[in-house]
Amino acid sequence: MKKVTAKRINETSSRSEEGNLRCAIAWLIPPISSVYFIVEKKYHSDRRLMMCAWQSLILSILYYALAFTLFYWVINLISLFYFLFLLYAAYKSYQGDTIEVPIIVDIAKKQVEKMSK
Repeated sequence: MKKVTAKRINETSSRSEEGNLRCAIAWLIPPISSVYFIVEKKYHSDRRLMMCAWQSLILSILYYALAFTLFYWVINLISLFYFLFLLYAAYKSYQGDTIEVPIIVDIAKKQVEKMSK
């Protein structure tokens, strides 16, 4: 099973405090902030932000889909892990690292590539 990884990547992206803060916001306030960054064209040139936004959006959609279909105690457990992961992802993004969630990262990369064209 693949692990969630946080790594620094050398791609065209903002590594400034502002860029790191945007990535952290994309993780902390999904899906609202994720959709905002994806829709707002001025952020499309920041590949790292687009990766964070797409992964956060996809993960939040999966979370809400599971939350509405599972039993109450399972929802609480999933909610706890989801919240802790969002905090971790926001912290690592603010540090300048890029979060790669297995399976979701591939979908996010495809979406970023479509937006780049």
